[in-house]
Formats: sequence, C-alpha cells, structure tokens
Amino acid sequence: MAPKVTLFVDYQNAHLSAHHHWCEQGAKVHECLIDPLKLAERVIARRAPGGVIEQVRVYRGTPNPRKQPEAAAYSDRAAAAWTSSEPRVQVF
Repeated sequence: MAPKVTLFVDYQNAHLSAHHHWCEQGAKVHECLIDPLKLAERVIARRAPGGVIEQVRVYRGTPNPRKQPEAAAYSDRAAAAWTSSEPRVQVF
C-alpha cells in the first residue's frame, strides 16, 4: 500500500521561484501562478516510494484589500480556484 502524503507549501517562495525560472521575461507576478495540487503530484511522482496525496496545505500571506485591492482580488480568486474543486487543498 502506498504511503499517505501531506505536502506543505510555502506559497510565496514556491511561486516566486517558479516565476523566476519558468515565466516569460516581464510577466507580471499574478499572471504566472503555480497550482499547488499539480506541484504536489509532481513531487509525489518523483518520490522513491511514491504515495497518495492526502492533503496539500498551502501557507501564504494575503494582501490587505484596503491597501492593495487588485492584488487581494487575485489572491482570493487563486485560493478559491484551488480549493473549490479539490477538497485535499487547504489554504492557510
């Protein structure tokens, strides 16, 4: 039986690293996002014992909607997209 795995994602660091390495030069940060579940699937696929994803726990800060309404809206939409169709993904 494959082990159950919970992946903890420091979203800001993962997102900025991915943006730096794989997004087009000049792309805005909110235009090039990572999907936490797809990240978890790739990590598990490369793990020697494999595993079954039990949870993906995404830890991230959120912009203050009074000071950065546009950034807060992007952040809220991304979190809603990750969690609405996949109950294993939780955003903190």
